Amino acid sequence: MGVEEAHMLGLQEFSNIWDQKQQDFDARANQLQKVLATRHKQEHQAHLEKLRREVEPRTPRWSRDLLNLRKIQETLAKMRKYAEAEKTKVQADKLEAREHNQWKEKREARIAVMEEQFLHKQQLEMGGLLKRLKASREELRRSRKAEMERLLQRYQNLKMQMENQQRIIQQRVERYPITAPMINNSSRPPSGHSSFHSRGMCFSVRDASGGGAGAGQRGAFLFRVVQDMEDYREAQRAKWLRQAAKPAEDSAVGAEGSQTSGAEARPEAAEAAAAAAAKNETGSAGSSLKPNARRVHILPVFPSSCDQSQRLEILSPLLRSMRNSQTPVKTGLFLRPAGYEFVVVKCEPDDAILAMNTDYFIEGSPLKRFEKVQFICLWDFERTRTDQDATALFQEYINPYFKRLNSNEVTSIVSVNEQLQINGMEFQVMAAEPVPPEIGIVDLSTVVFVDWDNTPEFSKIHFVPFQDTLPAAYEYDIFNDYLKPYLTRNKQQSFAMNDQFTFQGVQFKVVCCEPRGERGRIGKNTTIYCEGVLHPSLRNLLPPEMPLPLTVFMPCTFQSSLGP
Repeated sequence: MGVEEAHMLGLQEFSNIWDQKQQDFDARANQLQKVLATRHKQEHQAHLEKLRREVEPRTPRWSRDLLNLRKIQETLAKMRKYAEAEKTKVQADKLEAREHNQWKEKREARIAVMEEQFLHKQQLEMGGLLKRLKASREELRRSRKAEMERLLQRYQNLKMQMENQQRIIQQRVERYPITAPMINNSSRPPSGHSSFHSRGMCFSVRDASGGGAGAGQRGAFLFRVVQDMEDYREAQRAKWLRQAAKPAEDSAVGAEGSQTSGAEARPEAAEAAAAAAAKNETGSAGSSLKPNARRVHILPVFPSSCDQSQRLEILSPLLRSMRNSQTPVKTGLFLRPAGYEFVVVKCEPDDAILAMNTDYFIEGSPLKRFEKVQFICLWDFERTRTDQDATALFQEYINPYFKRLNSNEVTSIVSVNEQLQINGMEFQVMAAEPVPPEIGIVDLSTVVFVDWDNTPEFSKIHFVPFQDTLPAAYEYDIFNDYLKPYLTRNKQQSFAMNDQFTFQGVQFKVVCCEPRGERGRIGKNTTIYCEGVLHPSLRNLLPPEMPLPLTVFMPCTFQSSLGP
């Protein structure tokens, strides 16, 4: 199977796996939304019934006028003044109906307010779930994109490696062509032998049975290589050198006018041709070792008076010349065409040669030379903070690093929040002036500040995975298979209470840490716990900033604040 077919099959399998993951996630998300909506509906109905039973006043509170009219009605009825009693009753009924409607409207309004507050709480709960699902869906999308980029990068690396190998072999074949020797049709191999030719080499096959003796018995065959491949290549190389030296020999013979002088010049011409061939071979092999640049980002150095639309026109002659001469290009290389000054901001891969299929990017603001840059030296559980002061960090790491990178032809380019690996230590760019932009040039005139990272170290931290994200088809070790690889890849990451992260499909949450109330980092003395699981309840699934605001909407708070 070829590389292209294997790559296409890998892409198909990759798409099938991630499509299934997306379908499972969507099904799980729909199920969570349906379960939450059903529970909200039931809780809303139960809460509404509870409000109608318990909201005060449960019965109307009649006014003094209505009570007096009822007493007058009873008194007139006892005195057998039925006409006057009837008039009083009609007047009292009207007043009672009016007061009953007022009581009902006020009670319904209070119930509506409390119901609206309850529904708002449910909306916040549903919104938190949707936000959590959106974040998980985005995390799944980023994971798929990252896996796809890694898969494509592996394919590109393999393809580039094969192209480089084929290019080297092709160059060798072009320089030292291998031709099959002429075969005399009249010649026949001796009895008991047969011969065949492949790739310019002659192979002889001799019957192991020894000719006629032992006829009828099928013996083994002994393959004997008449001429080794390397020897044959050397012979072809010597032949090519003789052909290259022949014009020099003829010229020498014509100048001297004698056969002797021509014979003396032959070794010198052969040596000169051999030296030239060796030089050409070395140069070609050296340039072929460098990969082709896929993408190159070039920006002018501030101050620049050229318009963005003119940049490529200004750079084209120089880039064409560099491509023809196979001049290596790397990040930080100065380009100075026609009185302008440009710099290579990024070259992918770094230290490569320009090719016909190289993509050039020239968009962006001119690059400024930073006046001040601040670095911090990071530490983690593999490298703890030493007793070195900031002056030692500058003299032993920062200063030699940038002095080595800066010259008249090459400079160093850094961006804010970028991490640099310098002699086994991790440094991060915290701030720079002037900004914007966030990327610029650090040269020998830049004022550099450096200090240690002051992020505290946790003494204890507890990570707990979500139960529904754990694999069910195979056995696993939650620490060695998931937590330890994630922490090893993210050594400088800081954590805080309720932080969440996902690694290889398993979601973790920080449920406890010491000291509390501040962000910290895992160091050599940190004790890590990972016992237990978290069930996907709404409170656990909500983002870290949501549980605290929801506590003010608890039912007991409503009853105490909205009571009679």
